Amino acid sequence: MHIPAWKQFKKLARNTSGDIGIWHETFLVETGSYEALYHGMPQQGLGKAGRLVPATHHMKTARGRVHAAGEARRTMKA
Repeated sequence: MHIPAWKQFKKLARNTSGDIGIWHETFLVETGSYEALYHGMPQQGLGKAGRLVPATHHMKTARGRVHAAGEARRTMKA
């Protein structure tokens, strides 16, 4: 689906005066140093590529998740 849509976009956008553009970003992140939150929707993106884990207890807050990730990194480096 991606390639046909991309080709159609390029064909349509080539004749514009700069009114249409596209934004693409790529991030390189350390393993385990990212999160994707999903609520009331099907798996997609990172949630489809990885393993979904319910956000319970301390994982319900961003502060709790960041703290848990920091603890896990310290444990792996030890």
